[in-house]
Amino acid sequence: MFRRLPPRVLDPLFLVLERATVPDLSARGLPRPRAPFSQFRRTGTVPIFDVGFIDAVRRGLIEVVPGVTALDGRAVVLADGSRVSPDAVIAATGYHPGLEPLVGHLTAIGEHGIPRPQSRLHFLGMRIPISGFLHEVGRDAQQIAKNVARELGATKRHRTAIAR
Repeated sequence: MFRRLPPRVLDPLFLVLERATVPDLSARGLPRPRAPFSQFRRTGTVPIFDVGFIDAVRRGLIEVVPGVTALDGRAVVLADGSRVSPDAVIAATGYHPGLEPLVGHLTAIGEHGIPRPQSRLHFLGMRIPISGFLHEVGRDAQQIAKNVARELGATKRHRTAIAR
């Protein structure tokens, strides 16, 4: 039924559904889309907010920053021109890695745009396992988190930032 409805009908409907399920995080740097269905049609992307993510943004454990435009040594250059020096960078790129402009100067980019991991540079979800993607991503995420913690000598919790 939804496929037959025009965006002018679906956008308000999706806004109501979003307001009922996702709290307003605009004060924390994640504004609500004005036309969510139109955005989906234009970009092919759907923001997915996990309950843990929402809670961490609300509590200030995750800081939303402008998009990342470049990596420059230990600095991360943001879309507004500012620079930050995080302990770790996690780039959630979706189904198309597209990491060449961001990390191509830091590591080899192999077949299908998949970068080669190395010390202090980790990649998640870059392979398609037979055992199931989400299952393997969960396992890989835990291992990467341990590796990053070891590399940082982490003994305390760090604040997290997410680029929009």
